[in-house]
Amino acid sequence: RDLCGNKNEVYAIGGKNSDLGSRKCLCSDLSPIASLISASYNLDFNPIEFEKRANEILELAEKEVGWLYKTKVGGIEAQVNYTIWSDLFTCPSCGQSINFWNEAVDLANEVMHDELVCPHCGTHHTKKSLGKAWQTSYDSLLNDNVKTIAKVPVRVNYTLPNGRRGEKDIDSGDLEIIKKAEDISSCRYLGIIPDGDESNRNYARGLYHLHQLFTNRNLIYLDFVQKQVRENPILFAWFTSVIQNASVMYKFRLDRKGGLVSGTLFVPSLNIEQNPAKLLKGKIKDFKASW
Repeated sequence: RDLCGNKNEVYAIGGKNSDLGSRKCLCSDLSPIASLISASYNLDFNPIEFEKRANEILELAEKEVGWLYKTKVGGIEAQVNYTIWSDLFTCPSCGQSINFWNEAVDLANEVMHDELVCPHCGTHHTKKSLGKAWQTSYDSLLNDNVKTIAKVPVRVNYTLPNGRRGEKDIDSGDLEIIKKAEDISSCRYLGIIPDGDESNRNYARGLYHLHQLFTNRNLIYLDFVQKQVRENPILFAWFTSVIQNASVMYKFRLDRKGGLVSGTLFVPSLNIEQNPAKLLKGKIKDFKASW
C-alpha cells in the first residue's frame, strides 16, 4: 500500500504488468507520530481481526474504568457522552466570581451573549473586560502545587440504556465521580509543551505541560487503553487518532458539533470533555473503511 492506503500496483503502457510486482516503500520522518501513521498505512491489516481486538479492549476498559463516565438520570444509570466545562472569571467591579457558562450561554434561545451581567453587582461587562479566576491544586505528576485558570463542570450529555440521549446540569453525583478521578494518581506522561506562539498562549492559562491538556478522568482512561495497544502499531494508531478530540482543546458550540481550532493549541473558555470510549468506538468504523 502507498501512503494513502491504496494498494500499490504497477501499470505499463497498454495495461497492467504483473511481472514488475509491487512497489516497495521506506517511511521516514522526524516526527514519531508521523512515522506511526505512515507505518499503519503500509503494514498488513486484517479489518476483521482489528475490529475484534479493538472491541475486546473497549470491553475490558468498560469493566475496569467505565465507572468514570456514568451518571444518574431519575435514578437510572446512563452513559456520559461528554461533559461541558466552563472558565470562571472575576468581576472587575465587585471582585466576585462569575461562571462564564451561567452568564453567557442561553440554551433556551440558543444564544451566546457578548455582554455579561455580573450576578453579584449587576454591572455589565464583555468577556475581555473580566478578570481571570485562578485555582491552585496539587499535581501528583509534578509533585507540586500548580496555579491554573479555574474551570468547573457545568453540564452533562448522556445516553440512557434505551438509547435516548439528553442533557442535564451537573449534579452532586457527577461531581463526586470527577473528584474521585482527580484523587487517583494515574500513570501520566510528563512532557513540556514546546515553546512557541501557541505555547505562549497557554502559558497565560498556567498550562506548561502536556498532561494539563487533559482532565485526569480522560488521562486515566487513555492510559489504560494505551497499555493494551502499545505493542501493536495498527491499534496504537487507532488509539492516537482520538487524542486531540479527547483533550480540553475540544471547543463547545451551541450546535453541539464541537471541534478543534485547526493548527493551534487553543484551550477555549467553554470546552467539551468527551468520553474516550465513544471516540474510540467511532474510529473502529473509520479504520475499517480506510482499507
